[in-house]
Amino acid sequence: MKNKKWLLVIVTIVFICNIGIWSLTKFAKIDKLVQKKACKFLEKKLNADVEIGFFTFNDKQAGISDFSITENNKLYNIHIKQVYIEYNLPKLIYSRFKNLKAIKKITIIEPVLELNIQASNSKKTKKNKLPKFENFFRELVITKGKLDLSYLSTKIEFSNSWDNFDLSLVNSKKSELELTAFDSNSKLTVSALLQNGEILKHKIIIKELHPNLLKITALDSIDAKINLNASYNKTDGLQYHGSFEDAFIKKSMIVASSPHIRWHGNKLKTIIDSEILFHNNQGIIQGEIDNIFKPYRTIKADVNFVDANPKALLKQLDGKILLHLKMSGAVFSPTIDYSVSAENLLAYDNKFSNLDLTGNIYFDKISFDLNKAYWQNNLITGNGIYNYKSGLTANLQSNDFTYNYDDFSLSGNVQNTLKYHKAFTSDMKIDNLKLSHSKFTLNDLSFTANMENSIIKAKLEKSSKDLDLDFNYDVKSDTLLAKLKLRKFDL
Repeated sequence: MKNKKWLLVIVTIVFICNIGIWSLTKFAKIDKLVQKKACKFLEKKLNADVEIGFFTFNDKQAGISDFSITENNKLYNIHIKQVYIEYNLPKLIYSRFKNLKAIKKITIIEPVLELNIQASNSKKTKKNKLPKFENFFRELVITKGKLDLSYLSTKIEFSNSWDNFDLSLVNSKKSELELTAFDSNSKLTVSALLQNGEILKHKIIIKELHPNLLKITALDSIDAKINLNASYNKTDGLQYHGSFEDAFIKKSMIVASSPHIRWHGNKLKTIIDSEILFHNNQGIIQGEIDNIFKPYRTIKADVNFVDANPKALLKQLDGKILLHLKMSGAVFSPTIDYSVSAENLLAYDNKFSNLDLTGNIYFDKISFDLNKAYWQNNLITGNGIYNYKSGLTANLQSNDFTYNYDDFSLSGNVQNTLKYHKAFTSDMKIDNLKLSHSKFTLNDLSFTANMENSIIKAKLEKSSKDLDLDFNYDVKSDTLLAKLKLRKFDL
């Protein structure tokens, strides 16, 4: 009988406590007071503006509606339609709200999370440790969420949205995280095991991610679908493989694409081995990127094209060439050394053979050395530079140059400087010139010619000064004006 009395007393006390809490929340407006205190606490801890539309609680759970957090530096914004927090109130009160494990479960419904990540430009970046989630609530569940993610650095700009975002975080001695996010085309899944603010292991899978925005400062444009499978554990470290599908890259006149660019690697090195299309010419790229997760990453790669046709790059060229590109240096501003060889090449309706060309590309500047090329059995060498802003300058020369046409022939040492920027110009000089015909021969001649804006100005003279010929020729109107001087001239 006595035990029944004690049971009755305990039930009465619990009932009175519940009635008391209910009365306090309803009549003393303690929920408004807690709401105000909670907002101030969160604003101070998070450096953010915090708003709670509606707040209510009892001895078992709290409910929050229209909950929003706006970080003052605009690093993130959160708006949540509904939050339910289940807790053990006596444990919370006894620990003065320090025992967060007394929070049994947090359920967040229809959150919208905007996360803006800005990369640090410092070489010495401080490693940010994760919170010790196992010291917090027992379980966190997020359902029907939306995630907007953006990343910005001096080199890359990226953003994407997922309309369906779910997360589960279960805490015991360790924390187990499960996250899924997907839209109509792509899917992101993350699973991780954490302890003491460190990741013990994780697995990240991205399928068919086509970002809303993807920009790289070194390129005019880039587009691709991203696939990734990455895993980490203490024993093996970070391992990953993936691909860029339907990739497209444009830089000034250079256009490259690939149906699949495959890569794999670890924390220190990323290996690339894939096919690539360069102006519709198929090639192979093989290389590696060092320290891809650090701000100052470098690349070493070789790109080879066999039987490529340069006509897609310049319509006045036609033939089959061997093209080799060697990339080195910073990933987003590498130096590119290249070599071009061809047995036969048609350029501006002229046939060249045994072409050997090497050069260098850096930013918007292309330099080249013409080691050899043969035109009608004449060896031509030279060098030059091309800049996207200032155009082309090339210096060509051929010693002992000979040219035959019917009964006419000429020979000499030729030098020519070509320039092209909006208009074509040429400065030619021929020394030790010899002109021969079936009926006469002229020796010790020199010839200079300048072409600019379709006007050719030329001068032919003999070293003895007994022959002097000046002429102007207008290519557009096909008109010629010539002036000939002869002084004791003798054939």
